[in-house]
Amino acid sequence: MTIHLTEEEMEAIIRLFQSPTGHQVKEMLEQKFMNRLSFCNDPYKTAFMEGQRSLALVFCAGANITPVVGAEHIDADDSDNTTD
Repeated sequence: MTIHLTEEEMEAIIRLFQSPTGHQVKEMLEQKFMNRLSFCNDPYKTAFMEGQRSLALVFCAGANITPVVGAEHIDADDSDNTTD
């Protein structure tokens, strides 16, 4: 199942995680739900834990999106992500 968010919902997530408290929540989500194994002998518990992980991934991925303002003014050399 894919989670689809509107642009407005993504902007809300970005604003939330840009705050100091939001940064703490993001770290908590990463520690508690993303940096652990979801597998368990009980398949229902595995599914539940994977659901938690999936939701944390959506929020943390949204938090890592940096809006680009004035992107049309970026030189081709400036848009290269590699280091020299």
